[in-house]
Amino acid sequence: MANIKKIQVNGVEYEVYDEAAHRLINRVRNEMPADLTENAQGRIILIDENGNPIGQYDWTDIAKLNYDNHDMRAEMEKSMRFWMERGIDGFRCDMACEMPFDFWQSVIPSIRKDYPQMYWLAEGEHTELHNGSFDASYAWELHHLLNAIARGEKGVAELKEYIAKDATAHPAEAFRLMFTSNHDENSWAGTEMERMGDAHKTFAALTFVLPKSQPLIYTGQEIGLNRRLEFFEKDTVKELVDLEYGKEYREFYKNLCAFRHDNSALAAGETVAPINIIEEAPEAVLAFTRENAENYVFCVFNFSAEAQTFVVSEAVAGDYRCACGKEMSLVAGEIIELAPWQFYLLAK
Repeated sequence: MANIKKIQVNGVEYEVYDEAAHRLINRVRNEMPADLTENAQGRIILIDENGNPIGQYDWTDIAKLNYDNHDMRAEMEKSMRFWMERGIDGFRCDMACEMPFDFWQSVIPSIRKDYPQMYWLAEGEHTELHNGSFDASYAWELHHLLNAIARGEKGVAELKEYIAKDATAHPAEAFRLMFTSNHDENSWAGTEMERMGDAHKTFAALTFVLPKSQPLIYTGQEIGLNRRLEFFEKDTVKELVDLEYGKEYREFYKNLCAFRHDNSALAAGETVAPINIIEEAPEAVLAFTRENAENYVFCVFNFSAEAQTFVVSEAVAGDYRCACGKEMSLVAGEIIELAPWQFYLLAK
């Protein structure tokens, strides 16, 4: 690749991201499986009474690290710094809740002193992950709730409860990684089309507009790839290079990304704009606004397989730009017809 350069360190060749790579993709992030290592004997791993390495779950090819060993902790930080010195901008920390929280609360501030712009994503949801350490965490509960809504087992009432709970469970500045698919879900539970059916686009749109959200687009989603990817073996998505493949989905996600970036009321971070839910909406409809000094966003979702209606109030009436690129005017008293799983993302 033109954006990778090779260097030698102690006789070992490494590939390093150069400045062109950063300009091209903005941030380069690395995977950090800090909870386990290759199965090998020694004080740095946990062993049972018979001297055998203790594995994680049924993962017999690895062993759990011994976080009571402070030398091991120091080596872990050294390993992270090794990659940052070579151009990495951040880490996705695998199974972050499986390590002691005090490890993260020690190592992350230490590294931030030298790399203040580092981005830290925890594959976990515990609120303690944001206590002086991680920038972002996985919104697993939301993901499972969306799957349940698609199956007809849950509804808007439970979604409102989740939104209220998440608002107070995590600090305002916390990023919450929201998704309809990822590497685990795609391979083991199925594609978003399998799990969510006709609702998959509706839920994807929701992840772009909720407070604190940091939406994830997993490999192939941007082209509507409806197949499970191999988990342990290389699985090339050749369809990505065919620009005619999945054009509908390319445009869909392009519009969602543009809508998110063009409307500051949707930004995550310390000044996150609150969500104002419109309680007068029908039971199966979630309607809300988000607003700051520069921007006003109105969103309405039909979270059901049945047609719904929504009556425009004086408060939300006005002229809007739709995420789809069209202009749209709403008049007080007007009835909006919503087809099954239909939604509107509007801004002014």
